[in-house]
Amino acid sequence: MPLLTVNPHARPAIVAEVQRLMACGESLRRACSIAKCSPASYLRWCAKVAETGTVADGKATGREGLFDTMTDDEVHALRHWVLRRGSLPLAIEDFANDPACTVETRTKLEAMFNKAAETRKPLVIPPSLRRAGAVSEEEHATYRGQKTASQFDVIERRGLTMKDAEGRVLPLAPNSIWESDDMSSNEPFRFVGFDGLERVGRQSLFTIDVFAARWLGFDAIGRERDAYRVEDIASHMRELVLAWGLPMVWRLERGVWESHWLHGIDLGNGQTWGGLGELFTIDHTWRSRGKGTVESSFNLLQDLVAGASETIGRKRGEFEKGTKHYLRAQAGNKESLARFWTMQQYAEHMAAAMDRFNHRPKKRLAHGPDMVVAEELYANAPRRECPQDQLWRFHPIKKLATVRNGAVEVTEQVHYRKTFRFRVAGVSDLYLPHGMRVAVAFHPGHPEQGMHVFCADSTALNREGWAMGMPLLVADYMPFVHGIDLSNTPGDFAARKRGNAHVRSEFRQIATAGTAGHKVSTARDGTGNALVMASGKPLSTGGKRATHDEALSRLGGLPDAAPARRNTLSDLEQIEALEKKLKARTGNPLEAFS
Repeated sequence: MPLLTVNPHARPAIVAEVQRLMACGESLRRACSIAKCSPASYLRWCAKVAETGTVADGKATGREGLFDTMTDDEVHALRHWVLRRGSLPLAIEDFANDPACTVETRTKLEAMFNKAAETRKPLVIPPSLRRAGAVSEEEHATYRGQKTASQFDVIERRGLTMKDAEGRVLPLAPNSIWESDDMSSNEPFRFVGFDGLERVGRQSLFTIDVFAARWLGFDAIGRERDAYRVEDIASHMRELVLAWGLPMVWRLERGVWESHWLHGIDLGNGQTWGGLGELFTIDHTWRSRGKGTVESSFNLLQDLVAGASETIGRKRGEFEKGTKHYLRAQAGNKESLARFWTMQQYAEHMAAAMDRFNHRPKKRLAHGPDMVVAEELYANAPRRECPQDQLWRFHPIKKLATVRNGAVEVTEQVHYRKTFRFRVAGVSDLYLPHGMRVAVAFHPGHPEQGMHVFCADSTALNREGWAMGMPLLVADYMPFVHGIDLSNTPGDFAARKRGNAHVRSEFRQIATAGTAGHKVSTARDGTGNALVMASGKPLSTGGKRATHDEALSRLGGLPDAAPARRNTLSDLEQIEALEKKLKARTGNPLEAFS
């Protein structure tokens, strides 16, 4: 709301009102907003009072506000009715009949009512009357009762310290706290769906370092229903850990962000197994202010990436043309689809905007009065590498299972509607008897990575006396010998479920200056088949990852693709080349990826 031009005669009342609101706990900015003045004007008027004893400058000759002469009793009565009705126009009607309302004020109000009735137009409330009836959010909360007042959300400024689990106060540093969240982009992108048709999506996952307010990376997610799942979150977190190491605290939302894959499962004896809490502290919050760094950074990020592609705006229907093209694109209109970025183009533009964000000077009160640059604050960040033998914790599927005839089968009914089978016999020197209970972890989008198997049996079948939760082996994936059915024929609900599981994703590491950022392009068909293109090199030394211009592709149970030669092709072109090569070698077209 634009600020009103303030009559000089009203300035003393405004100054007094701002001071009253600040005494009630409001910030200067909030108090000035309620009183309808700018913080700069308020401070200038206060300086004038200190100098001359008045806020009048001797130059203004404007008229006094119509209701600036209201008594304190009248103001209190009007605000009482505002609190009671919750509406200023209704409150004014009740106030006109209140005993505290003087004859002079009632006459002015009746003139307002009569004018509105004669002209058949809404009641025009003068600025002086709006100021008199202004009520803060805290006053509203107090009026509703003690319980509501106790829940009043006062914004707290966060400093550069944190308390650990033992109550020790520690200074914040880069990689102390990360915040992750999802965002629907104002600039949609298009991707190829499970049926070979192009679709539009908006969902991406983002992570930022709290100390430096520096973007670390993001994942663009392309799914049929424009959503994201546990496995997308798990892959996002794993890539970040490989790129930057481990944080001390990772702040996340609730809902899909806090399923058992994150916190672990019960082995049946009260012991929790598989949680990421062994690597870092997990902090969940529902409120947007609970993860204020990432939420407040989204606005600037959206502004930096805006304008390069067709946009739909931040509010539904804000940009009429863009919204129409978006709806048509959802229906499959090729002309409208062509107006939006490809997924790869979106990822590159978003990465460039995040890099610009990281190098942009910003005012951050916790760091002092001077402007700071996120990239500089994050420089020389301490690194805590994730041990190679702990990366399995980022697998999204963690369950209890039973060894049967030298193999372990897990049926994932929710999204994939598929049974994943892994061989445990003959993959190591260990013998797991038929009927033995085990705890397993694997990625349904990358089953070729294997299934991590742990002891979960305390019966006589555990002949070696292995401890509960002890790692045993990594089982090999055993795919079905039949071809892939992504036909989506009428009535084939299983095919539909597999189609919904199909996903394309684009991960980007927002690298430091002078280093090559890591990129990962992934296509998964929902049945265990995947194509992965990794370029650049993670800054982390942990993990066997692809180096520059190397393509890693595994088609479940089939021979590896020939090593990619060094070339100048783009990531997308390299993926397409691999798909053609795999088609020629295996006879499996993987049409969903073309």
